[in-house]
Amino acid sequence: ERKKSGTYKTIFDLCSRVDLQKVNKRVLESLIMSGSLDSIEGKRSEQFSSVDDAIKYGQQMQNQINLNQVDLFGASNTQNGLIKTPDLQPAQTWSEKESLKKEAEVLGLYVSGHPLLEHSDDLEEFTTVSFEESQDISKNDNVTIGGMITRIVKKFDRRNRQMAFFEMDCLGGHAEIVVFSDCFALYGHLIEEESVVFIRGKPSETSDFSDLKIISSEIIPVGEVRNRLSQKININLSSAESDSKDIDELMNICKSNKGNCKLIFHLPNEGSPRPLKILAHNITVSSSNNFLSLLRSKYGKDNVWIG
Repeated sequence: ERKKSGTYKTIFDLCSRVDLQKVNKRVLESLIMSGSLDSIEGKRSEQFSSVDDAIKYGQQMQNQINLNQVDLFGASNTQNGLIKTPDLQPAQTWSEKESLKKEAEVLGLYVSGHPLLEHSDDLEEFTTVSFEESQDISKNDNVTIGGMITRIVKKFDRRNRQMAFFEMDCLGGHAEIVVFSDCFALYGHLIEEESVVFIRGKPSETSDFSDLKIISSEIIPVGEVRNRLSQKININLSSAESDSKDIDELMNICKSNKGNCKLIFHLPNEGSPRPLKILAHNITVSSSNNFLSLLRSKYGKDNVWIG
């Protein structure tokens, strides 16, 4: 129909031209929720609120066409005045989070964005697993992983203490989390659908890069992660950057970004593959993203890290 008669202009135009037994109300709502109708008039919320009007209009138009009382294009111009094209129903714009949730509901994945992107700086900074095939995970490793909680299942253990299992959507992949009763007693109130948190714990014995399972020991809300996990800012300085002038410049930058983190310089150590680590005793610095971005622009992304 689109190839024959041209692109669709509105949801009403669409419903007047397609087979409404195939493109029924549920299909139409799914097209809107997935973003498939973003190219036609109106916001998703307005289109969604207008579905009933659009289907009714489409049925009326097609009935008229079948009766040869008005042709397809004549209706759109309302030349005979028999059927008035409705207006889109006003509706509050869906938030980005709501739009993405609806995309995932009908498609099983996010298309126009990701609900974790607003937290990407924190997620990249503090997540210690990479979800890559080359990743070597040991059950003795302490790992930190950030993401959004989904599919929560709460149960009671053999001693009738509450515990939980849930899944996490992460920027780089997916993980399953086990929260035993001791951890649940401390952090159970943080286990809510769609909450963005960081999990600290150890991988289960069956974990690998494609099936990551973490036994949680601590749950940290994303808004608290910088204060909780930022202890040291490390700066790796090459020989070209380690003379007194450069150190003085760096210290001036640090004095303008004071905070609670220790500052450690990694300097070239002649005759040894390991750098010389020097703790700055006279200053503590911020772990803010702005300060880290400033340092990384000056010394390189791989030469500045929290740890």
